[in-house]
Amino acid sequence: DPLLPLEGPIDIREGIHHPFWIRVHIPEETPPGLYEGALLMRHDNREVSVPLTVEVYDFSLPHQMSCSTAFGFSFSNVIRYHNLSTLEDKRRVLDLYLENFSAHRISPYDPAPLDPIRVSWKQTVPVFDWSAWDRSMKKAVEDYGFNSFRLAVSGLGSGDYTRQIPPSLNGFSEGDPRYEEALGRYLGELERHLGEIGLLDEAYVYFFDEPRPADYPFVKRGFSKLARHAPTLRRLLTEQVEDALVGGPTIWSPLTSHFQPLYSPERRERGDTYWWYICTQPKAPFAGLFIDRAGLELRTWLWQTWQRGIEGILIWQSNYWHSGAAYTHVEQNPFADPMSWVSTYSAPKGTRRPWGNGDGRFIYPPQSAFNGLTKPLIQGPIDSQRWEMLRDGIEDYEYFSILRQLIKGREDLSKAEKERYESLLEVPEAVSISLQEFNRDPTPLRQHRRALARAIESLKSNHTE
Repeated sequence: DPLLPLEGPIDIREGIHHPFWIRVHIPEETPPGLYEGALLMRHDNREVSVPLTVEVYDFSLPHQMSCSTAFGFSFSNVIRYHNLSTLEDKRRVLDLYLENFSAHRISPYDPAPLDPIRVSWKQTVPVFDWSAWDRSMKKAVEDYGFNSFRLAVSGLGSGDYTRQIPPSLNGFSEGDPRYEEALGRYLGELERHLGEIGLLDEAYVYFFDEPRPADYPFVKRGFSKLARHAPTLRRLLTEQVEDALVGGPTIWSPLTSHFQPLYSPERRERGDTYWWYICTQPKAPFAGLFIDRAGLELRTWLWQTWQRGIEGILIWQSNYWHSGAAYTHVEQNPFADPMSWVSTYSAPKGTRRPWGNGDGRFIYPPQSAFNGLTKPLIQGPIDSQRWEMLRDGIEDYEYFSILRQLIKGREDLSKAEKERYESLLEVPEAVSISLQEFNRDPTPLRQHRRALARAIESLKSNHTE
């Protein structure tokens, strides 16, 4: 699963297949066409040349992707495994990780873990210091191209399927008139500032995770406060549509296996959006994120995302390297133990209950993190094959999105031409028939991606202003 970087010559044995993962980066403004080269392998007096051809299409992908992405990212794990102590070292390594997320077209929940929104209080009046957070978020959106972020909001409480944490704000508890007054001012200023700096479209509030039916009233009450005091802030919930929750979330993010096609048109007509997620479930035959599964599954998941009109994907964590429940005295080495064990929030220390190999882990710390570090480790993460497949799938989704936009803008197309182009917006059954029936052979997927690219090129080249 991990794609270990080549840092020098390696020994390979004759008669054995040795897989290599080769990435090609295309500079901006590269002229379209075929670029040919070769990979050369030398040993003693022998040389083997392997031809390599790269085709560059006559269009570019946008800086921000159309498919929203929301992935958990534990910077505290990075600090721990990289042995970081100074703020300077933390910032250097954080930048390397954020550059990696950006290169894979994936937005972390929080791209500014070192620069949170700072608030002080004068009784019920919040005083915000936006300076550091604004600088980091500008870099996140403008430089890294992130298209979503989880807005940290106080005063609503929080929780998940294991517990509820009651709301309070500046020492005022729910039910105290000062609490409602402080909350209204606080949420109103959050909404006003995000609108002023142009980040309302990227922000979402996700204050409760995977509620049980018994949690629905608590969750609905929190969302009602948001709707009352900051109505344009998007409200996300990792749950399928339920009557008791309607009017609360504006972004429904169910498990893929819990997506309800019959509900989606009605909710969309009312302005709601659909994302979805996978984690330790659903199991096979659904597409999953485990190391054990076929390499193509995560890429196919993005085709299924387009197929069902889903606008975003969410995964709870990307660098879940350590379980405090399973490893009580030493750090887990994810290279030696690929299992994602349950964490301490859902199990006591000493518990070893598996979530699944690689669940919540798509990047790895550098291998030298396990050599007894005495100095800070200033390096970025090691990628995985699954991380690469996610990036490819997100870019595939963008091909569909670009073609759809081009078709909308072409009134000069004949009916036959429009139908021919629009047929390409359908995911072929050879790629995915349903969420449980899809092809593990990448050939049809690659063929259709190529057809999408040709159609985009065609529409761009013969377009007249």
